[in-house]
Amino acid sequence: MNIPEDFGVLINLPVGVCAVDTNLNIRFWNHRLELWTGLTMEEVFGRPLTELFPHLEDDFFLDRLNDSIYRHIPQYFSSSLGLSIIPEDKASGRSMEQRTSIVPYQRDDGSDEYALLIIEDISDLKKEVEAYRKMKDRAIIALNEQIKAEKEVFEANGEADLYLEVMSHDLNNYNNIVLGYASLLEHTDDPKIQKYSKGIVLAAERSFQIIQSVSAVRKLKASSSSNVPVLLDNAVNEGMKRYSHVDISYKITGAKVKAGSLLPEVFANLFGNSLRNGGMDTKIAVIVEDLGDRFLIHIDDNGPGLSVEEKNSILHRDEKEGNEYQLRSTGLQLYIVNKLLERYGTYLTIGESSFKGINEGSRFSFSLKKG
Repeated sequence: MNIPEDFGVLINLPVGVCAVDTNLNIRFWNHRLELWTGLTMEEVFGRPLTELFPHLEDDFFLDRLNDSIYRHIPQYFSSSLGLSIIPEDKASGRSMEQRTSIVPYQRDDGSDEYALLIIEDISDLKKEVEAYRKMKDRAIIALNEQIKAEKEVFEANGEADLYLEVMSHDLNNYNNIVLGYASLLEHTDDPKIQKYSKGIVLAAERSFQIIQSVSAVRKLKASSSSNVPVLLDNAVNEGMKRYSHVDISYKITGAKVKAGSLLPEVFANLFGNSLRNGGMDTKIAVIVEDLGDRFLIHIDDNGPGLSVEEKNSILHRDEKEGNEYQLRSTGLQLYIVNKLLERYGTYLTIGESSFKGINEGSRFSFSLKKG
């Protein structure tokens, strides 16, 4: 067998990894796939992928695979779309919920082109995500009820606290495993694998931030509603620490603003929102303008930008409450930002990013009184 040396780092990953050439012949098959299928690399090497799994002759799959090989377009699909690479784990005899990524890969000398199929068994993770979503919905409903009544922001009962603690502990354990494998990949000399490892690290950091965001909802209950002087530099830097692998620029100002201890969550969640829309290579800039009695703060990115329709779907004026801007339901990150800014006597606006280039980028802005 002529196995490319640069595939060696993938042999023991806790996900299935298969490489096929332009003829769809298998050129790599890692240990996880051997465990799931009962077939060794020696048995499958050089054989067409569709020979092992005839159901993959479906045009839906082949079109995506060919796009990855010939057009160098990464692809993604899951069992929910009606296609699983490996329908059943032969080691356990159970069906598998799968998430599959197809990544184009080319040798440095351009001699060989492959498609890497990265297969994850998300059977257990899917159950955890469903439980998390139900829990998040309960938390948001409780949060809104408390705010309307001008009482405490969020009142978690004992069962919700237990669920949050268990979920945070378990997901952080999974994230630590992912980061461990990603750190091993970063030591390779292959720049493409280094790039993929950076994406893995960023995904884990975003997962950590989701856990932190849920924790922030819980902290809203205990935190004081009165605004106190806060160092803006410390709040921005704390938010930046949550995304250590992201290009975030910020010039130290020494400014003090009237806010609260959860101000870092505003920046961390706005950074996470930019990454969710723009991907792992997104650049972010924090810009501060002195308006006399206030500081105007912008979070700019070079992501895909927002259309007029998208801006209108995120932000609208509440006629009953005067001209104050209110956020529509846009996910937990912007929801937390909005609720915190309401406490600080301000609101979020959307403008044009300072980044110039292929993408228009997005700008989220808010002002804070000087402390």
